[in-house]
Amino acid sequence: MKFPKIAMAVTAVSLAFAPIVATAGSQEMAMKYAIGNMDNLKWVPFGDGGPPMAMLWGDMQSGPHAFLLKVPPGFQNKPHSHDADYRLIVLEGSGKHIVEGESMENADVITEGGYWFQPGGQVHTDANAGDKEALVLVIVDGPFTYHPAK
Repeated sequence: MKFPKIAMAVTAVSLAFAPIVATAGSQEMAMKYAIGNMDNLKWVPFGDGGPPMAMLWGDMQSGPHAFLLKVPPGFQNKPHSHDADYRLIVLEGSGKHIVEGESMENADVITEGGYWFQPGGQVHTDANAGDKEALVLVIVDGPFTYHPAK
């Protein structure tokens, strides 16, 4: 049954996005009511040929935003960092999140309904920990940046 996952995601999004709305001021106050369905999302490659992503709100170039990402089995990105903090919620499948100094083998598997918070500036790696596609919700506190680790 999909309702519990959806209810959990809506609650998590509300909690994760609330601090931004509370502090961002008039820009969020000017936002209009919006509603969408999975069937109506526009899926495009993330970056240069990455996994499919669909924007939900905001603008990746200029400020806070959120998007869904379909992460294929076996996917793992290279160590990197971002300027802004972000939150990720696993809606379907599973994932791993590894910060600098940790190993992929010892990292916890984050299952459906699980999440992680990633502070800006910290080097990390993400991976699909399962044998099926993972669907994740990513909520970013500012413009999206990507800095490969040295």
